[in-house]
Amino acid sequence: MHDPDRPAAAPAALRAAPAAAAAAGMIACEDIASSPAFTRLSEVPGVHHDLRYAGTNNFSGRVLYAGLDCAWIRTEAARGLEQAAAWLAGQQPRWRLLVLDALRPQRIQEAIWAEVEGTDAAQWFANPAQGSIHSFGMAVDVTLVDGEGRELDMGSGY
Repeated sequence: MHDPDRPAAAPAALRAAPAAAAAAGMIACEDIASSPAFTRLSEVPGVHHDLRYAGTNNFSGRVLYAGLDCAWIRTEAARGLEQAAAWLAGQQPRWRLLVLDALRPQRIQEAIWAEVEGTDAAQWFANPAQGSIHSFGMAVDVTLVDGEGRELDMGSGY
């Protein structure tokens, strides 16, 4: 599976330095709720969410989103996610998409990178100097959940 957070896969505009990214339309996580460009994950039909960085069930074992509401994605990404959920419902009516990560503030991306840089885990995260499409609300990490609410084995722990 392709990881949309990998720097090589991101469009050139999203690989810009953080200052340029801010000029390209990034807004503070705290201001997302007032922006019509974003949709709350709970409003996307057929999709559930359990943001792993909002708790300790993640690679670091620490809460990284303390005090931040990161359960948002850009509206155009929400439409795509809704379409994927509808397709899944047609194929496996009892299964659901579970979003594990969505909007990731740049400062959190920087903190994650500081922890993983130079390790094997770095392959799964974008260097914040190049930008992450999570920071724009255009990427989600998802898994599948069966009719009993159990996460399906997707080949990795996260």
